[in-house]
Amino acid sequence: MSDIRIDPARQDYVQDGSQYAVCDDLGNRVYLLLSIERGSLLGDAGVGSLLHLLMRAKAGPDTLRLAQDYAMDALQPLIADGTALSVQATAAWRTPGVGILLTIVVEQASGRSIFTHYVPVG
Repeated sequence: MSDIRIDPARQDYVQDGSQYAVCDDLGNRVYLLLSIERGSLLGDAGVGSLLHLLMRAKAGPDTLRLAQDYAMDALQPLIADGTALSVQATAAWRTPGVGILLTIVVEQASGRSIFTHYVPVG
């Protein structure tokens, strides 16, 4: 079953004319796993990430490492349920002290998908 595509930049559904655009890849799932604060989902307190903790972090290499670690931890359900063969996250400063850009590479049997996710910092 297809989902309605979510635009991570606008945090809203994507429209294609008068219809909603369909999401046939893992884009929505990656976005939701990274965006939901861990422990805030009523049905499953283990779903989500700790990336929200970086909002008060200082700019530095430790912050980038934490962003990568938090992203990898949040995306583990993709591997655990067999959706992905592997997941890799890399973090780089989009604007030092203001935001981190995560690049997520998901390997599936059908191929590789690349997603980006912005994390506000500072």
